[in-house]
Amino acid sequence: MNLRALVVDDSLTVCSALEKLLLEKGCKVDKLFCLADVKKRIRRKLYDLVFVGCKLPDGTCLDVLNELNRLSPLTTVVILTTRWELNKAIQAVRERACEFIAKPIVPDEARIGIEAAIERARLILENEILKKETTSQLPKRLLGRSKGMRNLIETINVVAPTNVNVMIYGESGTGKELVAQEIHNKSLRSGARFVEVNCAAIPDTLIEAEFFGYEKGAFTGAVTRKIGRFELADGGSLFLDEISETSIAFQTKLLRAIEEKEFERLGGNKTIK
Repeated sequence: MNLRALVVDDSLTVCSALEKLLLEKGCKVDKLFCLADVKKRIRRKLYDLVFVGCKLPDGTCLDVLNELNRLSPLTTVVILTTRWELNKAIQAVRERACEFIAKPIVPDEARIGIEAAIERARLILENEILKKETTSQLPKRLLGRSKGMRNLIETINVVAPTNVNVMIYGESGTGKELVAQEIHNKSLRSGARFVEVNCAAIPDTLIEAEFFGYEKGAFTGAVTRKIGRFELADGGSLFLDEISETSIAFQTKLLRAIEEKEFERLGGNKTIK
């Protein structure tokens, strides 16, 4: 995970010294030397880490903090300070900054502050990734009060508790997947998998293997047994999206598997029910 770092100071020597230490840690580094440039940059680019000197030609570290609080509140901030600027650094730490590093830069001392800041930035980034993944896994629900939506939800409530096969009609983008997911969520199978297959994305030469699976040695390259989508969905629900895009020959085999509730893996002779 390469973190993005911005170093801001009026001294090229300080910026270059920190850049070298950050590159050692695998960070991607940009350098700036004034508040005006910082304001422009952080409006169009986000950083995981910002190292900023207490005093800039056209402002202070507190001005940078104000901009970051407004535009990038999760960015980890480290203050670069001389012993004469400690009061400003302490104020910055109270407001937002997590660390401060003394100037002039002493590599061994600076590495301690850099490592602490990197660890903090990584934790923040990993936490945000986890939040997004968790949110994306939350069940999607149908919402609406129109007569058409009420009729749809009523139909879902009728078919969900049953074991019937359901054909969902609708133009592209009208929410067929949501309907399928809602039926699954309200069914007795809701504790098992909901397996979605975009049939249009699977080449004709692979589609049987994808659905029914195959045995080791069934064809060139079949070095191990593979479980198909039907078996993966066992006990749960299988949603076949864009089924009309598959060949008639495959649809015939698929219909047999759905109606008789049995099939064989490619290269196998055992009927799976």
